[in-house]
Amino acid sequence: MPPNAFICTNCGLNAHTGEYLRVSVEQTPPAATSGGERRAAAPSRAAGAIGSGAASLIKPALILLALAAVGWIGWSVWEFVRFDPAAQAKAKLARLGPGMSVAQVVAVAGRPQQAYAWADDESSKSEEAIPRQAFVTYQDNFMEFYGKEKLKYGFVFVYFFTAAAAHEVHFDERGVSVAVAERPNLFRQ
Repeated sequence: MPPNAFICTNCGLNAHTGEYLRVSVEQTPPAATSGGERRAAAPSRAAGAIGSGAASLIKPALILLALAAVGWIGWSVWEFVRFDPAAQAKAKLARLGPGMSVAQVVAVAGRPQQAYAWADDESSKSEEAIPRQAFVTYQDNFMEFYGKEKLKYGFVFVYFFTAAAAHEVHFDERGVSVAVAERPNLFRQ
């Protein structure tokens, strides 16, 4: 027993009271690094648990993202498969008819791919001028933009819903539709 100690670590004798205590000694390996310095204890799991909440959300977030991507791809394929330009053209043409204004036609069929107005043919040698087609650009304020003088013989909006034919909506000088006609594509037949 060391000189300053009062309990023997071998037998458990308490030198002050004379009683024997039960002694159990655990052997722990020294946690020393080179140079005799003690290593810092490894951090406990409780200390690492502070940031573990965000880390535990990564896997569900990735699964959700993958499911969203699969859903979007499925929807895109479904829309592609059921896209039928001929059926859409029939639906739009069924809603077009005489007596509609320019704004009503554009609301149903969209902006025309081509537009032309009937204009005077100055090259005609006869006394009565024969109107000819003059291509114009569609504007949102079509009637105001071109005015009554340029549209005095009427005008036509051309729609290419499918490659099989062009559809023409004919208007009078006031901007009221008078006819809807189909012009077959002769190169497709």
